[in-house]
Amino acid sequence: MRAVIYARYSSTNQRAASTEDQIEICRRYIDQQGWTLVRTYEDRAMSGASRFRPGYQELLAAIPLRRFDVVVVEALDRLGRKLADVADLHDQLSMLNHFTVPVAKVRLQRTRRYGGKPRRAREPAGPRLTPRPSRGDQDRSFL
Repeated sequence: MRAVIYARYSSTNQRAASTEDQIEICRRYIDQQGWTLVRTYEDRAMSGASRFRPGYQELLAAIPLRRFDVVVVEALDRLGRKLADVADLHDQLSMLNHFTVPVAKVRLQRTRRYGGKPRRAREPAGPRLTPRPSRGDQDRSFL
């Protein structure tokens, strides 16, 4: 599967290294899934309140070109603060059978890059890639 990453930080709430951290988290997730990273889009010091951010607009323009299958973001709020903007992106991707994976809950290992401090263990927040068992498949030995 061909993946792209979108990362953004706002000037008032985050530091410049935040996009590098987001990209690293997303890269690790893409590697774990066995996907291929095609491109990274990013907006630095740009508020998510506006959809008119250069990196985000490039991402939107690339959707109909079908050069990727999945957009990987650290969290959905990186795409935008307005639910309507995120929903519009979701609709555009869905029409092409593409999807968005927010990986805000990726399990991170302690590394020197993160100062060797324990990081909170998190689980993937993306779409469930394995089907849930149907009600008929559940153990009913208690009946």
